[in-house]
Amino acid sequence: MTDHHHELIMLVYGLPDFERQEAEMVIAKQYGFKFKTVAGCMVSDTFRDSVEINNRKTEDILVQRYGKEWKFRFYADVDRLYGKQLRFVSKTRKFD
Repeated sequence: MTDHHHELIMLVYGLPDFERQEAEMVIAKQYGFKFKTVAGCMVSDTFRDSVEINNRKTEDILVQRYGKEWKFRFYADVDRLYGKQLRFVSKTRKFD
C-alpha cells in the first residue's frame, strides 16, 4: 500500500540487523511508514524487482513529505536512537 490513504510499507528481505531493528521501527513510525519482511535471503530477480517497484512508490511519497534527503535524515535519527539504546543497556548492566 503506497498511496496517501493507506499505511506506507517499505518491503525488506534478507537477514535483518537485529540490534538496530527496534530503532529502525521506532523512527519509521515517526516518518509514517513500516518495514515489512517479505522473504529471507534467497529471492528471485523477479521478486527483487517487485520489491523495488513497491519501495520506489513508497520512497516517492516520502520524498514528497520530507524532501530528497529524507533517507539520510532517517538513518541519522536511527543512529541517534540506537546510540541512546546502547548507552541505556550499558548503564543497566552495571546494576547486574
